Amino acid sequence: MNVVHGIDITPLEGWMTKYKSKGKFFGTSNKRWFKVNVATDDNASHIQRLTLSYFKSKKATEVRGWIYLEDVTEISNKADVIEIVSPTRTLRLKGETVAEHRMWLESLRQLCFPQQPSPPRESAKQST
Repeated sequence: MNVVHGIDITPLEGWMTKYKSKGKFFGTSNKRWFKVNVATDDNASHIQRLTLSYFKSKKATEVRGWIYLEDVTEISNKADVIEIVSPTRTLRLKGETVAEHRMWLESLRQLCFPQQPSPPRESAKQST
């Protein structure tokens, strides 16, 4: 089990359709194998960063592309397409089933924007 922000990222892999965008309209699409990974920087700091990577197939070892989840500024669900926005790129994805789509959307939102613990609520003063 590999838990990040309270989410087990081990099962976060599977097929999704990746849309190439051209202007305001969706262009062509490709089916890609997506996986949430913990990547280590190659420099001396060895900082671990959470990534969403995609591959041409489930068994492929060559990464076709990725996005650092810490760089994501927005995740939305427009026309049943998950839109993941970062300063360098935007990914548009669709899960294979409604349940998988929802799982990816909710998990990515929690990983990119973890909820801060709520401060304890002060009990209301009772008037006498």
